[in-house]
Amino acid sequence: MPTFTFLNLSEDKRNKIIAAAVDEFSTCNIDKASINKIVKSANISRGSFYTYFKDKYDLLDYLIKLIKSPLEMKIKHKFFESKREFVEMMLIVHDEVYDLLDNDKYRNFIKHVTLFFHNNIVNNTNKKVFESNQENNLVIEYIDKSQFIDNSDEFIKRLLRIAQTILTDILIETMIKNYPMNQSRAIYQDLLNILKTGYERS
Repeated sequence: MPTFTFLNLSEDKRNKIIAAAVDEFSTCNIDKASINKIVKSANISRGSFYTYFKDKYDLLDYLIKLIKSPLEMKIKHKFFESKREFVEMMLIVHDEVYDLLDNDKYRNFIKHVTLFFHNNIVNNTNKKVFESNQENNLVIEYIDKSQFIDNSDEFIKRLLRIAQTILTDILIETMIKNYPMNQSRAIYQDLLNILKTGYERS
């Protein structure tokens, strides 16, 4: 997370650093992103960068939280209005993330971030992995637990981990093949319905 030094900068200077970072992470894979290019674009020194963030992954973590915060608010509002059924709630998450992917400003950034996380899991690397605890807590807060064969939080968290892994795979396939929302959603819903046969209380 950013230091107080960064947070005490003027809004204009913070926004320039954020914009430069989003541009760089949107241009190339996360591992190949250059701090030198970010600082040059933001018109700051490399030394100043390290008074704001530990490294580029620390900066990435901050950018993700900036983007996720309004997304989580939208998801929370829709969860509140929903029937609290697991498949429905996961489809809400899909639709909101898809809308974000459809945003010209963030499309390539999110694409590279998603691939970065996916490769970290596949390759079992030690690079920082950003967890989805907030989304998990939202689901557990609003879900109707009576639908599950096991209504413990631990069971629901394991179920969420599976559903999120499936969602990541679907979003990667969606980005590669340029699926429209309805097609991406239908694929995810079919897989969630298969998952439902294993968790639904009869």
